[in-house]
Amino acid sequence: KKKPKPTSLPGDRVRPAIAKQALPVYPKDALNNDWEGTVKVKVMVSKKGRVTGVTVLSSSGHDALDQAFIRSIRQHYRFKPKRSMGKNTSGAVILSHIFSLGASR
Repeated sequence: KKKPKPTSLPGDRVRPAIAKQALPVYPKDALNNDWEGTVKVKVMVSKKGRVTGVTVLSSSGHDALDQAFIRSIRQHYRFKPKRSMGKNTSGAVILSHIFSLGASR
């Protein structure tokens, strides 16, 4: 009787994992106009853990806030790539950030 082949190995990741991150800078326009909101994005990550694309899934309602989060992801985030059967592969992860004036003042 043959043993079934494993479908995963120890250390596999079903999606990329954040290895390094930084909070986005609250844009001055947003502070001056009391803009708040939550932005949700899909981040495409290469098999080397680099950000290859960011797509807004739901906007905060303010482009300045959305772009601040995207800029933070592109400049400061690093990922451990998705891992399947012991091999790094490209993948995607969903992230969100709440811009709240109460937290930044």
